[in-house]
Amino acid sequence: MRYCSYTAFVNAIRNPHAMLRTLCDASFDIDTAEHTKHFAECHATVDRRNVTLYAPISHEAMTLAENAASIIHTTGDALGRFYILNRELLCNTTTSYYCPLVVEHRPVGTTLREALYTHSRDKLHRGMAMLRDTFTRYDISHNHLTLDNIVVDDHHTWHTTHNYYISRGVGGDDELFSHIAMLIDDRALPDAIAVHDSFAPYCANRQPLVGHRKRIVTQRGVGFEDESGNLVIEDIYLSATDFDENRAIVVTHEHKVGVIDRYGHTIIEPMYDDIEYDTDDGISHVRLGDRYADFDYNGVQTTEWR
Repeated sequence: MRYCSYTAFVNAIRNPHAMLRTLCDASFDIDTAEHTKHFAECHATVDRRNVTLYAPISHEAMTLAENAASIIHTTGDALGRFYILNRELLCNTTTSYYCPLVVEHRPVGTTLREALYTHSRDKLHRGMAMLRDTFTRYDISHNHLTLDNIVVDDHHTWHTTHNYYISRGVGGDDELFSHIAMLIDDRALPDAIAVHDSFAPYCANRQPLVGHRKRIVTQRGVGFEDESGNLVIEDIYLSATDFDENRAIVVTHEHKVGVIDRYGHTIIEPMYDDIEYDTDDGISHVRLGDRYADFDYNGVQTTEWR
């Protein structure tokens, strides 16, 4: 067994000197702790470097991470540092069982989600082309590109995060690249009115990445609070699922179903009759009346209605 529970991970980063072997002196940002299907994660500072730590919480997690680590190692510094600390986190004090931790150096820069509203279309298209060229050069696919895990630094170098999904073979991101290009055309600024010429430091222009979302029910409806009890997603829904892989299915008071992300952004418009979200591949299976279609992780329809 090479995985732990989310509870064990949070306990470890709250008590690093007792629960971690080599990272006991790291500084952890507990507010950024969250979990996805395969990993629990948290931002930390290790030897003055910004990193994201990933603890495996599924059977498949370390298979993904080991495959990605072996591929990333062959690219030099092109994809940043990504490595595994074996027997790092004490999961069970009774049996003295330790599980691995995955360490990913976190780039300092601006997320693409932010850059869409502050930088020119031309600059963003050129940057995405450079990122795609990098994938082609090293014959890899990221397999999980989103606006939040693409980061561009103040040297105009483009990076990806959550690289444990990386696999050998180019082409797995073609639809996502096309979708992001459409978003840039739709949202980014024309060159003449772009408000920034360089990309601001990552921590200077945004709050830390969001952590847990607690579903709440009020007289008005269902919404989500953060760990401090602040309402971060308005209580406007009739019902909602918990977040899984940064996605929650929501139902409006008109009984229409959609998908949102942890920021409350709409991924799939709430205009359908039913949605089933498959965390294995990030596909949403959508029903409208007696017809069905599939949508990808970013809300792009990938099949015809059938």
